[in-house]
Amino acid sequence: MSDYNKAKTKKDIYALLIASLKTGEITTAQDLAIDTKIAEGIPKDVSELTDTSNKFFSGSYTDLTNTPTLFSGSYTDLTNTPTLFSGSYTDLTNTPTIPADVSELTDTSNKFFSGSYTDLTNTPTIPADVSGDITTINTSITNIEVKINEIIDYLDAEATTPGSGTLPTKI
Repeated sequence: MSDYNKAKTKKDIYALLIASLKTGEITTAQDLAIDTKIAEGIPKDVSELTDTSNKFFSGSYTDLTNTPTLFSGSYTDLTNTPTLFSGSYTDLTNTPTIPADVSELTDTSNKFFSGSYTDLTNTPTIPADVSGDITTINTSITNIEVKINEIIDYLDAEATTPGSGTLPTKI
């Protein structure tokens, strides 16, 4: 096999490689891989390349040519779109029947009010007999009316002759 270690340039390596292929010294990929000197200087990954002439991609989309027009984000800019909902309830299918009045509804699980006060919750206590309370209230109103009349009499007396009226003591 040729002595690739003596090659000084890539051109020398390629010349030796071609000569080895012609003479049959290299017949398999394994033979080719014996001397790693062949691959020396050839990048193994694109990240090892240096673009000193800016022939590779700059990384900016705006530097590309023949690019497609990008989507603006507006639905109206799209083509071949389906017709969407018109906004009219009557255009919908499989819609429920909406009753015109609550009386058309059937309450099979008693979710509505039964009509009985005892079915309600958090109700105030209503006294069974309020006749005694009404008598007490009427008496209080009468006493207030008497006191108001005494105050009116006092104010009338004071307006006519200052210091002559008697002010009621308790209301």
